[in-house]
Amino acid sequence: MPPALTISEALKDESCWHFAGTHSDEGWTCAWVARRRGWGDDLLLQRPSQPPLVVASRAKVAGPPVFFEDGDFAVVIDGALKVGSSYGNFGNLVIEPAKGETMRGSIRWVGDAFLVIVKRADGRECLRRYSWTSRGDFDEVYVASKGGSIGSFDGWPGSSAVALVHRLANAMVAEVIVVDEAGQRSVARDGRVEYAPPSVGCLVNDIPGTNGRRQLVCRFGGHDVASGVGAKLFADDAADAPQRLADGPTSGLVHGLFVLDRDATRWERVDIQTPDFQRVDVAARSYGPPIRDMCVNAERTGVVVTGREESGVGEALYEVEFSVSGDRSTGMISRIGFDPGEQGAVAPVAAVRLADVLFVKRSPDSWGDLHAVKSSSFPDDRLTYTMPLALAAKLRAPDQVKLDDGCHALVYWPTTEIGGDDDDDDTMGTDNNAVTVRPLVWGHGGPLCSHALEPAPLFQWLADLGHVVVVPHFPGSVGFGLAHMDAVCGDGCGKKDFESVCAAGTWCLKEDGLRPPEGISVDRSRGVGYAGHSWGGYLGLLAATRAESPFSCVVASAGIADWNVQQKCTEVRYYDRWLMGGWVYEEAVRPRVARANPEPVVRVPLLLAHGQADTDCPFAQINTFAEKAASPLLETLFLEGEGHGPSGWSEEHRKAYFEAIERFLRQNLKPWNCVDNPHGDVTAY
Repeated sequence: MPPALTISEALKDESCWHFAGTHSDEGWTCAWVARRRGWGDDLLLQRPSQPPLVVASRAKVAGPPVFFEDGDFAVVIDGALKVGSSYGNFGNLVIEPAKGETMRGSIRWVGDAFLVIVKRADGRECLRRYSWTSRGDFDEVYVASKGGSIGSFDGWPGSSAVALVHRLANAMVAEVIVVDEAGQRSVARDGRVEYAPPSVGCLVNDIPGTNGRRQLVCRFGGHDVASGVGAKLFADDAADAPQRLADGPTSGLVHGLFVLDRDATRWERVDIQTPDFQRVDVAARSYGPPIRDMCVNAERTGVVVTGREESGVGEALYEVEFSVSGDRSTGMISRIGFDPGEQGAVAPVAAVRLADVLFVKRSPDSWGDLHAVKSSSFPDDRLTYTMPLALAAKLRAPDQVKLDDGCHALVYWPTTEIGGDDDDDDTMGTDNNAVTVRPLVWGHGGPLCSHALEPAPLFQWLADLGHVVVVPHFPGSVGFGLAHMDAVCGDGCGKKDFESVCAAGTWCLKEDGLRPPEGISVDRSRGVGYAGHSWGGYLGLLAATRAESPFSCVVASAGIADWNVQQKCTEVRYYDRWLMGGWVYEEAVRPRVARANPEPVVRVPLLLAHGQADTDCPFAQINTFAEKAASPLLETLFLEGEGHGPSGWSEEHRKAYFEAIERFLRQNLKPWNCVDNPHGDVTAY
């Protein structure tokens, strides 16, 4: 067996993302961004049959490069748009925004111009079209509303028409906007942006008789099918209009892939199914880096889209080629011929033709690597290796299980023998040849997110410390349908999700629950522990203070302790308003707030961790909770100057956080002995 994952390896915060590619007769030319903690971004370029070339180092790369037909590329680096050659050197074309402005995100090359998002000096985001021939000249295509933003966008070649996603401020709502000769018009609304941000693609159908008619395809997180095409734009001052859609029932919203019909009067859903007729959710996206989940092929006749089947969180790619039949737009669907093997999360990067696709595959032992597939009858070809092999060998794919309440969960087992020959407590009460682990439930943040089959050093490190880590996708998790996500808001906030993590804890305590691999046994003598960050930290506070909780010890990090303080002081007020189903001062909401707040009465050992500069879950509420709940069972780790997420903490504070968790779980979840758990610094005699 490989050696256990070390704390320094678990602390690494490196990744590979922002992939791009183009194809020539020689093969695929690829580019990707490697983000290294404390270093910045490296932009790497790989030509066929050659090693990767670093073309920019210690930079801030805003999004994936876009390639031209000759292999040259353009990319936004350090706030400016630069053009480079396929051999790695940058040319003379550099477009810089005006003072006080910043280019951000991805770019598109349409016709003879660049489309790029710019944050203006007045704080508003806009989509601009920069001319290729006249450096610096631009047209302002669309300006987002106050507090709004621009997401996915695309254009039609040979036309000035552009389609984009406009996310409104203070709402889980986005509009799909078409800007063309007729002006600006809304063609759709998405009422569940948090489930999956909408993605648009511009197609040109060249079937005889259609006159190259433009088509628009969109992947929706929650399409408002009742609003129709040409719905009135939300005005900046109509503050309650988008919120009404966000608060509305799920029954009027549909997620999936849609195409605008040939008359541009209605959206038609494109159903994608497996060979055994399971519907594939193309809107289900895992918690991960900002990589594309839909791309248009170079011929602009179809798209490649990510799909997740109902059986788990493994993903596959599906190709959809659109055509016009009579008065309807139809899609011919097939699964791209590679074996996902439930191994990870995938996302399309580029497609020359629908049978010639470059895609990225993330798996438990890969930060993200580029693969290519030529047709459905050929296996995929791996083009890059981004994670060090020594680290990859220490990461194990989790089991996928369904808990008693029907929720999906990932289960992480250790990759190695735990401790050493003198670690007597690892075999206490079990076969001396077996590795013994203790159950630990981890509650994810969000709550509107989910975990996929991708690298999880934290969970693997906890497993290698002597735990089996169960990560449930409780109500509120995305990727399992809108009803499952919406169950956590309003009356379900702090109730449905908490009931589900409690059910996960109870399941861990059942003899027939966890099914360990050969050579591993589960010790339940000290119960089951719980740990979580952000929303998971909020559920941890409930787990430590509620009588119905099955947990014997709790780690609660960066959680909510008082909904009154949370809504008043948080920087994401609209989000917490949706979760609570209203404002805390509203008469109908007050009973819900009282029920959802954790009582400052600690019933089991609790490690309370929080950044003192946290503005997402403001620290003031946690400090007050700790003062009221003062108890020998309570330990605190308050980190000066740190914000909400551990990924933004200093190396010193992140290490202190991990070490505190390790020590707390050893003392409160592993059996005591007279040698090393726990022991004092001096003897008593």
